[in-house]
Amino acid sequence: MKRFIILMVSAIIFTVSCKDKESRYYVFQGAEMGTIENAVFTTDNGVRLIVKSAPDGCDINTKRRVMLYYILETEGQQNIYYDISVSAIAETALVEPQPSENAEETAEGDPMDIVQGWFSGGYLNVQVMYYVDPEKETPQTFSANYTCKKSLSSIAIRRDGQGEGYFSVENPDECHSFICIPMKRIWDDFCVFLNEGGDVIYIPEDRTMPVSLNWRWYADSDGNLLSDTVSKNTNGLYKADE
Repeated sequence: MKRFIILMVSAIIFTVSCKDKESRYYVFQGAEMGTIENAVFTTDNGVRLIVKSAPDGCDINTKRRVMLYYILETEGQQNIYYDISVSAIAETALVEPQPSENAEETAEGDPMDIVQGWFSGGYLNVQVMYYVDPEKETPQTFSANYTCKKSLSSIAIRRDGQGEGYFSVENPDECHSFICIPMKRIWDDFCVFLNEGGDVIYIPEDRTMPVSLNWRWYADSDGNLLSDTVSKNTNGLYKADE
């Protein structure tokens, strides 16, 4: 069974870029994570959205995982596919998680905050917010480590902005990114615990895995950011596809 999220938002302004270094404002009706290829967007729930139009500069042909913002143009044919016009495409960062002994401890890296997170399509998807220097073009890269125990898997997400942050630059710009972390490797390590004879001794019957997510952000006081950074945490439940 696939788990997914649909963000049905009506008449909301969202800032995103279809062209490099160019921000645009769009009104969108829906937003979903999935795969786009040759003007067909397949959601993580398996629904096909046929792209009838898109803004100049939006690549709707190259196969990749994206967050798609769109306006529904038809009610579909027997709920198999729907015609849409694309409002904007947000690219995603695919981050392969690496095993670690201390992912449950304080996260490292430059400050970033998690706006939302969900499981779908076999991924942990998170939208993160952070601050950068508008005068620089510092590459933003992300990494993830994980630690598995019999009762819990911990994931730590790190941003490497080469020191860019709200307090480290003048006139910082707020930026958002989508990070997609494949869950298969973490799930496999969580499920399989070996004894000395090499036999599998633990596989969850309900195919679920408790997950603890860790990241680093600024401390705050009454909604105001402080220069000190702290480790933040949230918990969720991952259910493997059947």
